[in-house]
Amino acid sequence: MTQFPSPSDFAAIRGGYRTDCSRPLSLKADAYTWAKWFDADLRAIMGKHWNWVCHIEKLRQPGSYIAL
Repeated sequence: MTQFPSPSDFAAIRGGYRTDCSRPLSLKADAYTWAKWFDADLRAIMGKHWNWVCHIEKLRQPGSYIAL
């Protein structure tokens, strides 16, 4: 497991973000590519909630899948 981002990491990653929706920017690329950010997302967002995707009947056949 990777180390959770530090407060200074959070401050640095916000560099590309703007609250003004008329001039939007994305977070810096590191937010989408570094393992520590992925781990933080898993623990802080995805790891806290179950997400229902579909009924098992849609996945009974070999090779079946659901794209989200």
